[in-house]
Amino acid sequence: MRPIKLTMSAFGPYSGTVTLDMDKLGSDGIYLICGDTGAGKTTIFDAITFALYDKPSGTSREASQLRSKSAAPDTPTYVELVFDIGGARYTVKRNPAYERAAKRGGGTTVQSADAVLTYPDGRIVTQSKNVTDAIREIIGLDRAQFSQIAMIAQGDFLKLLLAPTDERIGIFRRLFKTELYQQLQERIKNDCAEADREYKQLGGRIDYCISSLKSVDDESAELLEEAKRGALPPTEVTLLIERMVDTDKGLLSELKAEQLSIDTILDELSQTLVSAQKTEDERAELDKSKKQFAIDTAMLEALTSALDREAARAPERDRLTADITLINASLPKYDELEAIRSEVDKLTEKVRYETSRLESVESALKNGRTALEAMSKEAETLADTGEQRERREAERQSQMTRLDELTLLARELNRLAELTSELCDVQSKYKFTAEQYSMMQEEYSRASRRFLDEQAGVIAQNLADGEPCPVCGSTTHPSPAKLTQPNLSQPLLDSMKKKCDDKEAQAKKYSADAAALTGECKAIQASTEERALKLSVACETIDVANEIKLCELAIRSIESELEDEKRRSRRRDELAVLIPELTQDLERSDASLRRDVESLTAYKSRLAALHDNLDKSAAELSYPTKRAATAYIGEATKRLDALRTALENADRAVRECKEKLAGHSDLIKHLEDKLQNAPVYDITALKVTHAEQTQKKHSIAERITELSVRIAANTSVLDELTKLIRQSDASFEKLKSLRTLSATANGSLGGREKIMLETYIQMTFFDRIIERANIRLRRMTGEQYDLKRRTIADNNRSQSGLELDVIDHYNGTERSVRTLSGGESFKASLALALGLSEEIQSLAGGIRLDTMFVDEGFGSLDDESLRSAIDTLVGLAGGCRLVGIISHVAELKSVIDKRIVVTKTRDGGSRAEIVT
Repeated sequence: MRPIKLTMSAFGPYSGTVTLDMDKLGSDGIYLICGDTGAGKTTIFDAITFALYDKPSGTSREASQLRSKSAAPDTPTYVELVFDIGGARYTVKRNPAYERAAKRGGGTTVQSADAVLTYPDGRIVTQSKNVTDAIREIIGLDRAQFSQIAMIAQGDFLKLLLAPTDERIGIFRRLFKTELYQQLQERIKNDCAEADREYKQLGGRIDYCISSLKSVDDESAELLEEAKRGALPPTEVTLLIERMVDTDKGLLSELKAEQLSIDTILDELSQTLVSAQKTEDERAELDKSKKQFAIDTAMLEALTSALDREAARAPERDRLTADITLINASLPKYDELEAIRSEVDKLTEKVRYETSRLESVESALKNGRTALEAMSKEAETLADTGEQRERREAERQSQMTRLDELTLLARELNRLAELTSELCDVQSKYKFTAEQYSMMQEEYSRASRRFLDEQAGVIAQNLADGEPCPVCGSTTHPSPAKLTQPNLSQPLLDSMKKKCDDKEAQAKKYSADAAALTGECKAIQASTEERALKLSVACETIDVANEIKLCELAIRSIESELEDEKRRSRRRDELAVLIPELTQDLERSDASLRRDVESLTAYKSRLAALHDNLDKSAAELSYPTKRAATAYIGEATKRLDALRTALENADRAVRECKEKLAGHSDLIKHLEDKLQNAPVYDITALKVTHAEQTQKKHSIAERITELSVRIAANTSVLDELTKLIRQSDASFEKLKSLRTLSATANGSLGGREKIMLETYIQMTFFDRIIERANIRLRRMTGEQYDLKRRTIADNNRSQSGLELDVIDHYNGTERSVRTLSGGESFKASLALALGLSEEIQSLAGGIRLDTMFVDEGFGSLDDESLRSAIDTLVGLAGGCRLVGIISHVAELKSVIDKRIVVTKTRDGGSRAEIVT
């Protein structure tokens, strides 16, 4: 990844928009980022990392703190980076969440964080998280890895060198794609856990099978209890079950033989009981038939009398038949009568409806004439509608113009109040800082004078008799000066001087800020006075909010009047159409009313004639309506049918009774003949004997069922237990193998180093990285140091395998990298970072790091180490790579031509430019 162009707006100390055409720096070589302290050198790295990953390069700044404090309220905060990967050019633009000036009204609003990524083919990705994910896929690194490999930020330089095994595992996993080995470790571990669960489940199932066994006798029960407690081996348990099943099968055979004997006895008793019961039933049936014969004989006499009474009602049946025939013949006349009545009803309703309608028409005509008169008067009042509307429109436009001016005046007054408050705050800070500076300057002057005064005492401390004084040359020192301020030293004075200078710079900054705010306040004050003059108001006394409210009320009032005028205009146009139409409608309705009155008179004459015809037809019939005549026919028909049915029922009852008497007589004769020589049985004794044998059979059946169930259950348990024991043995063998394999792959073997399979694979990559790093480390340390991966762990409790030691060839020792000095640690870190970068790019992983950034660290090097570090970076850059360095070391400026120079501006911001 190589930056092409970086644009920063209101970002960090850059209050305006700064664009760095980094393509001018070329595609290889070294360039230096230098400038004033605090001007924003590291911010350039922050901007690149923020544009890519939504976070700055270091850990001391959050994205929410990136908005420039000195930027104008309407200046947007964003970073835009154009970068190149493998010849393809991408553009990412990102802004943090920050407060900005509201586009409408006064005050501020929150600008949400957002990002846009543009691919070389024009495809666009939006939203901050989506863009970060896409950048991670394009570059192949996340922010933490990018910071450790390509951008070693200020304060983070030693992290790569001193990272423990756990952290390096995560870094190498992403870089060298060792996730498959981690997944294999987890799969083996999960398989082992699953085998352990399976083995325990089989043990639980074996225990459950044993607990479900049922004992045969006391001896078996005692052994079974031992088995349930787990005191018997599985093989002895199976032998116990087999013995229990054999015992139960012997008892079952004896019970089945006894059951067969009882079944024979019960069959003989059942046959005897059936014969005895049949004979007793036939004797009971004979007695019952004789009693029923006597009852049916008496019933025949009663039914014969009832039949005679029904036969005597023949005259009534004849009379009903004649009446029904006569009334049926007159039914058509009832239809004619109903037709006349229907016509009378319809005509009566027609006369009533027409009479009511004509009254309504007359009323409507009257109301229409009244409405026509009212419309004519209303039309006269709406004649001047257009003139009033034009006047109201002109008044509304005037008030709208005034409202716009008042709104602008309100915004300027609010802004003036904010600036005035901010100016007071800055002036107060300046006054306080200036007073502090004055006190610190006086204290420094006094301390400086005291220090000069004390120099004689300092010289006197080293005088000795016989040795010349460095001031006067005398060899005798009768009265040497004494120290009165022994703690006062040159470094203390230098520290006090630096604090004074810092406080003076702070006071100057507040003074510049106050001057800028004063100018802005005056400009806005002049603008408000000019705008108030146009509105004919005074800025000192005007209540802008109240004026705006009054203006808005006036506008709403005028708009309401305009709506009234619009309604009046529409009403005038409506009346121009309605009045002629209503006049024509009234004329047509009046003519129609006269025709309808004539028709009503004809309807009334026809109705009178129908009433006369109806009275004549009703006098000729026996019943008033056809319904009444039909109802009588129905009742007479029902009565006639009932008489006929009663006669038929009485005749049928007599015949049926005679048939029953004949049947009883035949049955009595048959039973008497059959029972003449039948034996006598003791049914009660037979039933008692049968019940006893049945109960005995049931008891044996229950025992047989109990034994059968127990044999089946124990046999099933034996089969299941035998199968489970085989499965458990196989599961245990599998578990032992998986435990050893899992402990080996996950680095948890007892008494061994904790090296996981993935770590073991990463150790190979790490050894190659160290080999590449040592090439440069030996050059930078004069062949003194080599890095070495630690092969013996400190303990067997934590993960190891990726720890680093250093070999000191000067004294032949091997020790931890944590024992290196500051300068030595920097050189080792730089060498390791370069080795890691080269190893990554040597692999076919699609990761290209064409640029490296180094922030500080060179100040801890002596002259020789500095030269060797620069030579190393120059050699690295010669391999088609660009290296950017932030440093205050003056020697670097003399050897690095390409620079990005960052300087502070008078308004409190910063600017940056490229010098080549």
